[in-house]
Amino acid sequence: MEEVISKVDALACLPCISRATKIVIPAPYGKALIEPATLPNGDTNPKAGALLTDKRGNIIGTAGVIFPNHTDNCWQAIATGARGIKLDASERIGPETVTAIQGWVTSKLGSPSFEQLTPKFLRELAQYMLTDLKIISSRPGSPPVILANLAAPSDWDAVRAWVAEHATSGDPNDLSLKQFEELIGFMDSTLLLDDLYDSDQDYVTKKLVCADIADVPLNRDGAVIPYFGLMQRNDNPAVDKYFAVRVDGPVQLFRPDHTAQIGDDGLVIVLMVDEKRGIEKLGKRWYCRGMQPDRFLRSYLDSNEHSIDSIDCVPLLG
Repeated sequence: MEEVISKVDALACLPCISRATKIVIPAPYGKALIEPATLPNGDTNPKAGALLTDKRGNIIGTAGVIFPNHTDNCWQAIATGARGIKLDASERIGPETVTAIQGWVTSKLGSPSFEQLTPKFLRELAQYMLTDLKIISSRPGSPPVILANLAAPSDWDAVRAWVAEHATSGDPNDLSLKQFEELIGFMDSTLLLDDLYDSDQDYVTKKLVCADIADVPLNRDGAVIPYFGLMQRNDNPAVDKYFAVRVDGPVQLFRPDHTAQIGDDGLVIVLMVDEKRGIEKLGKRWYCRGMQPDRFLRSYLDSNEHSIDSIDCVPLLG
């Protein structure tokens, strides 16, 4: 990615803005991304115990959500990070505190399993550590979310109905990790929402708004469910521009975590300013992602908010 950013001149790119709607779902913190013992059809998995990789053999990540690909009879995964409570390096936890935390968890869950550590439970644990144990630096961080890009309102209706059926509260925060993996599998194989990726709640707060303000999801008690819904970017077209350039032919764009975005027929490289993930260049921190050409045309407008009719409108990377 750093090499691409060093070569791309924003002035030689096509300025564009995002128009795609996406489903946002609060995600449980993940488990280790290793191949399960069996394949989705129940057969023995010859790769059991190995790190999960994408179709090109690139390691996906260390922790996340695993879901079945029944078409290819294999496992896929999205990296979301490991579950737990973050502590500042200065925090000292003695045996009495550990015993207190274990007692609190046991009182809530009995003999807990790993899958019961939902984002909602971890937030309650962090609050207990803060108010009762005075561990002021405990926090769950910015919890992960999963985004399904290029989703239609009908897709959102199907996802909301699935959650309502499997979580008695109607709140995806109450899904177990196994249920969440089943939900992702449903979105991937049944709804064909295959452009799935991870982010966090900070990004949703800063960058996304509900696509329909009259369609805000509520739980069974009538409370708004945050970080859940059909959303779109809240970009200001005069300020929040992206810059697109294309690369023809087979290409791989490697991310900082060494996973790759693959384009057998080329990629559109979308450049953006990103203070969190970006690489310094000319006084700004730039980040880029690769997109399949057809997805780019469905996801972006030009800077005048007009459709981009052809991939030929996107300049070639020189």
